[in-house]
Amino acid sequence: MMKTASVLFRTRNTLTSALGACALTWTLCAGLWLAPQVTQAAEVWGRCWTCHKEDGKSFVDPIVMLSGQNKQYLINQLYRFKTGERKERMLYVMNGIAEKLTDEEIEAVATHYSQQDPRKYYVEPEPLTDPEDIRLYELGATHARVCLTCHRDAETRPALRGDFPYISGQNYPALVIQLYAFASGARKNPMMNFIQAPPFSDPDVIEGIAFYFSRQIPPPALNSSQPTPAKTAR
Repeated sequence: MMKTASVLFRTRNTLTSALGACALTWTLCAGLWLAPQVTQAAEVWGRCWTCHKEDGKSFVDPIVMLSGQNKQYLINQLYRFKTGERKERMLYVMNGIAEKLTDEEIEAVATHYSQQDPRKYYVEPEPLTDPEDIRLYELGATHARVCLTCHRDAETRPALRGDFPYISGQNYPALVIQLYAFASGARKNPMMNFIQAPPFSDPDVIEGIAFYFSRQIPPPALNSSQPTPAKTAR
């Protein structure tokens, strides 16, 4: 548990620094990016690029990747940030950006990121050799069966519903942060309430699930005939 706690501590510090940089850049450029006449998708993406890049591959791992994410899920989350139903808990960067977006801009941003290739930067993970990593992965694999009911795996697209996100291949620290948010009640979704009770509320299980999914292959791009890479042993 010491190892995963250390990872989470570094994750929180990295996220704080990353969001601080994003907030500073966003503030300096707000006069341009938040101009009332901005309606074209190419201009709107500039607001998101600071943290997520134009193709959705985030600059740092604690920030979620958006590449190829399900469009309806992205739309729903942007509206939740916009209304304050969902709080981005560090510096409220997402709330500040989303509240300025029009319905048309939300549609454009979600469409753009949903059409990016999640496998563009995919690199097959190195085989696990550390006993603690292997233990955490296997613990996550055992409990991930519940998650797969809705989120599916990389070979199945979309998820069970179009408003569910894919999580295979997502950044490990980003998954950890969101799972802890659901477990603590800071992020709310009735379908995720199970994570507030044992065994899923156990920090080892939370971080094991995040570790397991972070090592899976992300789904192919929409309408892609790209073959699925070979799965890793662990």
